[in-house]
Amino acid sequence: MKYHLSELPELALELRPGDIVFLRGNLGSGKTTLSQEILSRRGIDRNRIKSPTYTYFQKYSAEPTGGIFYHFDLYRIAEYETFLNIGGEEYLSDPQAIKLVEWPEILGNTFIADVEISLAETEDPETREITVTYRDAERKGGDIG
Repeated sequence: MKYHLSELPELALELRPGDIVFLRGNLGSGKTTLSQEILSRRGIDRNRIKSPTYTYFQKYSAEPTGGIFYHFDLYRIAEYETFLNIGGEEYLSDPQAIKLVEWPEILGNTFIADVEISLAETEDPETREITVTYRDAERKGGDIG
């Protein structure tokens, strides 16, 4: 479906603890903006949510629910060994956390997404074609929060 970036709050997703979410799209397609929307719906103050481009990942805890979230941006990682060195495998294996991964290509087939979200630009620079695919066919959407 097509969404104006201001309509992202209307995008329905079903995310569960332990999920790995791959975010795919070109530079500037809105992956970080969508991550901010997902995290803010889970109780993270939007002002605290920063792009992890230079730190590779950010960890967030939601209060009062205590939910744990990792937001990865792997764009600058050229080798899987670098991902290992930042503890990436351990974080992506956390069964309680929801993990949002921008630029997951470096992971190869080591990790499989529970949810894949693709963002594609359209003629309107503020609108994206967003496709959501669940590994578990029983999930077909729902609330992000």
